[in-house]
Amino acid sequence: MQKSTTRLASIRFAFVVCCLAICDLTFAQDTNKGAASPADAPTAKEAELRRNFVGKWRVVNAKGGTIFFITLDDAGNSVTTNGDGGTGKWEVVGNEVRITWGGDWRDIIRAEKDGYRKYAFKPGTTWEDNPIELLWVVKDADRANRTTQDEMLKAKILHTDDETSLIRIKANPETAIGKLVVICGYITLSDYYNFSYDKAQDSHYSISFTELGETSADRGKTAHAYFKKAEGREIIERFVLAAEKANVKTTVVVVRLAVTLIPSIYKEDKQWDMFEIIDIQEFDYTSNNWSHWIVKTGKERAKEQEQIAKAAAEAEEDAKREAKKKAAAAKLAAVPKKTDEQIAESKLQLAKALVGKNDAAARKKFEEIVDKYPDTDAAKSAKKLLEKK
Repeated sequence: MQKSTTRLASIRFAFVVCCLAICDLTFAQDTNKGAASPADAPTAKEAELRRNFVGKWRVVNAKGGTIFFITLDDAGNSVTTNGDGGTGKWEVVGNEVRITWGGDWRDIIRAEKDGYRKYAFKPGTTWEDNPIELLWVVKDADRANRTTQDEMLKAKILHTDDETSLIRIKANPETAIGKLVVICGYITLSDYYNFSYDKAQDSHYSISFTELGETSADRGKTAHAYFKKAEGREIIERFVLAAEKANVKTTVVVVRLAVTLIPSIYKEDKQWDMFEIIDIQEFDYTSNNWSHWIVKTGKERAKEQEQIAKAAAEAEEDAKREAKKKAAAAKLAAVPKKTDEQIAESKLQLAKALVGKNDAAARKKFEEIVDKYPDTDAAKSAKKLLEKK
C-alpha cells in the first residue's frame, strides 16, 4: 500500500510538471505574437518617409491663402484647426499619409509632381472612392530644424537702420513697389510657386522667409521670396551642402535680404508678401556681424536701386498716359451723336443756300439727302424742291 501511494504521488507530480511546461510554452507563443519580428520593422526609407510627414501642414486655397492647419506628430496623432478643430490618427501607406478623423472623415496627403495635395473623403466612403475635395498643402518649417529655428527666434541679431519690417510693408506696399527694401530673418528652401511665379521653377529659387525683427512684434512673421537662379546658384548650393552635411532635409540661414515688389507683378497679383530677391547678406555668428552683399557691391546695388526706381517711374508714367487715353475716350463717348435727321437738316440748309448761286451743286446736295437719308423730313423737303426744278 505504501508503494502504491508513492507511485501515485510520482505520477501526479509528473503530470503537474508537464502542465506547467505546456503553459510556459503557450505563454511564450502568445507573447511572441505581439512582438515585431525583424522583417516587420520599418526600413530606413520608410522611417525617413514618416519623418518627412511629421510636422505642421498648411492647407491653402487656389490663391495660396491659408485655410487651416493639420499637424502630424511622431506618435501617429493628428490635429486640425479646420472648423472647430479636431483630432485623429495617421499612418503612412505606400508613399502617402492616411488620416482618420472623428466621425469617419478621412484625408490623404500625397506627394505629386507640383507639390503635396490633400484629398478629403466623407463618412461612408472608402480610400478608393472619389474624394469630395482636393486642396494643396504646404509643409511649414521642417521638423528637424525646429530647435534651431526656436533658438534663432530668441537670438540677438545685429540690426541696422536700413531694415523694414513686414508689418510696415503690409500696411503700405508702396514702400517696396519698385524700390529696394531690406528685411531681416531666416530662410529655407521651398517648393512654393504661385501667382505670377507659378511657372518660375526653371528661372527662380523659391525661398520661405521668417522675420527676425528687433521687437517681438517683428518676429515670426512670414513671407515668400524668389531668387533668380542665375544670380543665386552659388549661395543656394552652399545652403544645400550644409543641409546634406547636417543630414537634414533643409537648413536655415539667418540673412538680410534686399528685396523688391516688381511693379508689374504686384499690379497683377496684389500680393504684398511675394518678393523678388535682389541680394543677400549672411549673418556670421563667429564675428557677430554680417557678410558683404553676395550678389553686388554697394555701388552696384545703388545703381540697381536707381534702375528699379527709373523703371517704376516709367511704369507710373505709362499708367498715367493710359489713364488719360481712357478719360479722353470716355469723354468722347459721352458727347451725344447727331441723329440722321439732324445731319440731313444741316445738309438741306447748305443746299438751300446754294440755290440761285450754284443750282447744279444745290441739286446734287438735294439728291444726296434723298439718297442717304430717305426716311427724314429733310429728305421729303429736298424731294419737293427737286420736283419744282
